[in-house]
Amino acid sequence: ETYRGLTVQSAEWPVPIRKLLVGRGEHWKTGKTATKSLKQKILRSVGYGVPEIDRAVASARNAVTLVAQAELQPFALGQARTAVYNDMHFYDLPWPRSVLEALENEVVTLKVTLSYFIEPNLTARAATRPDTYRSFGLRFAMKKRGETDVQFRARVNASEDAEAGADPEASYWLLGPKSVSAGSLHCDLWRGRAIELASHDAIAIYPVGGWWKSHVGQGRMNDSCRYSLLISISAPGHAVDMHSEIEALVAVKAAEIEVASPDVG
Repeated sequence: ETYRGLTVQSAEWPVPIRKLLVGRGEHWKTGKTATKSLKQKILRSVGYGVPEIDRAVASARNAVTLVAQAELQPFALGQARTAVYNDMHFYDLPWPRSVLEALENEVVTLKVTLSYFIEPNLTARAATRPDTYRSFGLRFAMKKRGETDVQFRARVNASEDAEAGADPEASYWLLGPKSVSAGSLHCDLWRGRAIELASHDAIAIYPVGGWWKSHVGQGRMNDSCRYSLLISISAPGHAVDMHSEIEALVAVKAAEIEVASPDVG
């Protein structure tokens, strides 16, 4: 999961491809010749660019990548002998808020990749319906500007039984939630002003349906899955140090966890 995710996360487009996707301002290209469906067609042809081993294995001061590897149980057996949704994961991100706020209106890019593997249902009918072809699905959702932690959790909980709907902040994302729902590797890029990214400091991973949930007779509703989540922030051309701030926040969190954990042995 992580190797595949890093291949996509470290990729960059050659200049001719970037010109098809990136506008002159802080957002992506828009208009009739640059709709999200057309961008999706471009990515189906060229992918997310050329992977670079140096970007995959290291972070720079102005381009940082965070990686989480975790296990999640998407479903569980409910009281009525039906499968119900079970786990979802919420991450409070070690966000370089002070650096982003100092950059103010400068353009930065956020890249999110969620990588996991499904178990396909190979029956003829299942091939035409994602919710019965895949064993389970996972999605990611970023906390929005001005959204409290309680509001964020409530929104993600409401998204479980339905794919994401209209998003007022969709213009910041290259593809948007509706376009990154196919397959078992989901990648999207956010592009905008640094001051606006500062409040996107949490992300959730939640399950959507699959045959582990709908085919209760198979007895797979209690199975678990692995996933890798990769998040990168880059501010090319700016002499800023996001890496040090993130490193310090991670160290503080690690110390809090160590203090809270009881001694063993």
